[in-house]
Amino acid sequence: MVPAKTAKSVSGANRGFSLIELVAVLLVLGVISIVAASRFNNTDVAAVQSARDQALTAFFTAQQLAMARASDANPIQLTVTANSLNVTESGTSVVATGSAYPVTLPQGIAITSGTGSYEFDKLGRTSPGQLIIERGSTSATINVEATGYAYTP
Repeated sequence: MVPAKTAKSVSGANRGFSLIELVAVLLVLGVISIVAASRFNNTDVAAVQSARDQALTAFFTAQQLAMARASDANPIQLTVTANSLNVTESGTSVVATGSAYPVTLPQGIAITSGTGSYEFDKLGRTSPGQLIIERGSTSATINVEATGYAYTP
């Protein structure tokens, strides 16, 4: 008569992972690493988005300051150059929302359209325009309405 197998002998013989499980794990790790590497290689998108956010913040800051304390004696102005943004009150750079102006954009970022001065009145209005921010083949657009509202389309 052959003795019956006990639970102890069955569980002791099957330890470890099967080949199929190991291959599946390696395949999943490979897919994750390819996706992660592609996200880290394209820094142009992140740099342009960062510059876009800085420009929107500068427009918002200038508009809010103008509505809070602008007058004919102390105008609020946003000066946009190819690589910097400067919010001034009566010609003096301001410190607002944790940012000290002027702000220099990251290296390689250029504002190719919409440079110049935007003066804000007491109601937060300014001249309309459009900024185009570029780095390599990546770009972002900011529209500025006459009401002072700046946004990305």
